[in-house]
Amino acid sequence: MAEAGTHLTPEEFHSRLLQNSGQLRLIDVRNTFEYNVGHFDGAIDPGMTHTAQWPRFVKDNIEDLRGHTVMLYCTGGIRCEKASVYLRQRLKELDCDSTTPVFQLNGGIHRYLEAFPDGGRFKGANFVFDKRAQMRSGDGTVVGCCSECSRPWDTHHGGRVCTVCRALVLVCDTCDALSVGEYWCPEHSALRGVYFHFLDRFTAEEMQWQAGRLQAFLDKEVGTRRKNRRNTLRKKLSQVQSRLDEVNHGAVPVPALRRCRACERPYATCPGACWGFWRAVLLEKLQPASLRLAHAVRFDVDGCRYLSLPKDPASEAETALKVQLSTAAKSSEGNMQGFGFVWIGRITDTALED
Repeated sequence: MAEAGTHLTPEEFHSRLLQNSGQLRLIDVRNTFEYNVGHFDGAIDPGMTHTAQWPRFVKDNIEDLRGHTVMLYCTGGIRCEKASVYLRQRLKELDCDSTTPVFQLNGGIHRYLEAFPDGGRFKGANFVFDKRAQMRSGDGTVVGCCSECSRPWDTHHGGRVCTVCRALVLVCDTCDALSVGEYWCPEHSALRGVYFHFLDRFTAEEMQWQAGRLQAFLDKEVGTRRKNRRNTLRKKLSQVQSRLDEVNHGAVPVPALRRCRACERPYATCPGACWGFWRAVLLEKLQPASLRLAHAVRFDVDGCRYLSLPKDPASEAETALKVQLSTAAKSSEGNMQGFGFVWIGRITDTALED
């Protein structure tokens, strides 16, 4: 088993970046939506929507990396550990591990910005997975741009995600105000205007066109590595054909109503508040107090009070009442979701008072 790459302090990492050698391959091992709002000058974006795609990048680029100095970085340094181990293992198999040194930023961007408050060689914002959403240096540079109008923009929003994979997409407030909320990430940009999550607003003619275009995309997806993409296209094509059959038998297209892509509630009820760390926002932003507390399950774990809310209080209230607190107190977030709940997060005692 190969070891991880050599750890560099922020100062050592910075010094090597200043050398700007043609032998350097600087790689951002985060997701593309993180890279889009901030990265080091000259860094390579592997084009990932999740870390499991790292082996694919290594396989496709191993020849370009071998014989060069490779420097990896991520948010806090954790992802670099696994990424560097995998990369060094592949280099070892090619018998070029000794000629391809692999380094990684100890503590990630977070520690680097602490060492270089002005941003140093890092431009833009550091995306973080909590309610802060991002950390900024004193540089103030905006490196991201709106996917719709290309104007400078680097603020993510839980309600602006890819309609195909639900990855965060950069969309400015102006464009979002004019949209029904269907967006496409860089990986699925070719499906713009073809692949839609909500189909009930389209006419038969529009869906016939969508079906034809989806079939054309499906026909082009060949090879073992395209299996997941083929499955995604087949599923959507089946949904379009099913809805088309309904319309042909009398179903009437409904006016476009914006809904949350993640939970499918009306956007006025859930403006993306259920995506990732945005779930932990105060419940006042999600539902009226009388409605949310009537169907909520409260329980204590390690001295802290928690609350879980049914996805659809009207239909799942009975399920909520059947969950005993003794069981809930031992349940993790994933287990509670198994009962059909949306995890809201840790709530203070004060917030739970009736």
